[in-house]
Amino acid sequence: MEINVKVRSIANDGLPDMEQLTGRVAFIWDGCIVSGWPVLSKDATGNVWEASDDALGHGVLVGVTHWLEFPFGTYTMESGHAN
Repeated sequence: MEINVKVRSIANDGLPDMEQLTGRVAFIWDGCIVSGWPVLSKDATGNVWEASDDALGHGVLVGVTHWLEFPFGTYTMESGHAN
């Protein structure tokens, strides 16, 4: 399977609309792609993200500058239902 993933910069593109992109977002942290979502921080920079359970329980991660937008929910890749 080949898919196109968009790499988004928080500085240029802002944060993802999680109501529209639930299941389609991951972020880059320490060179790794991690599924999760942004946490609204006091400084509103968007660099604080919460990792999903599949991130081995790392919880909140700081220093995020880029996020990924998948064309469909990543959970469908495992089930074989991806387009």
